Amino acid sequence: MKRITLTLACCLVLLGGTAWAQTALEAVKALKKLEGRVAVGLNYKEYAFSLADAKVETTMYLESSAARQNPALADRIRKIVDHYENARIIWNIKVQKMEDFGTAFGHLMSMKKNDKEGALGLRMLELYPQANRSAEKGGALTMGAFGSRGENEILVDNLINIIWKQAAEDLREAVRTVVH
Repeated sequence: MKRITLTLACCLVLLGGTAWAQTALEAVKALKKLEGRVAVGLNYKEYAFSLADAKVETTMYLESSAARQNPALADRIRKIVDHYENARIIWNIKVQKMEDFGTAFGHLMSMKKNDKEGALGLRMLELYPQANRSAEKGGALTMGAFGSRGENEILVDNLINIIWKQAAEDLREAVRTVVH
């Protein structure tokens, strides 16, 4: 009887480790799938659905005991999801502006502190400092257009691409952690 109990305990420990690796692997695979979809191109609606699919797998991992056993990996996966969610929020602003005002204004984002969009734009520049330089230098800033009174504004497409690049860099690290 003691041998059976000991054998079962060993199996549970070994299977628990396998389940953790598989769960983390599934979360990373879901993010890699999203990265691949972004690379080949999709529209906003497809992106939102693809992100939702990836969030199912990542949330299952992040809510598991396995994530609590590997907090560094869990934090990295959470950060990657946050990157993709930030890109979705910014893209949604673009879509809404294009529907409301036409294409001319959808590609720019305010940096005014006193409005909701501007506060979000400034927050994104804090999170992604590489975006806080001119578009000519690989950033997302451009000299203001009509109505901005010459103030800098954020090029939405540039910002989204910068966010996706950061997600890809963090995802490469997560893959290394899971496969090694």
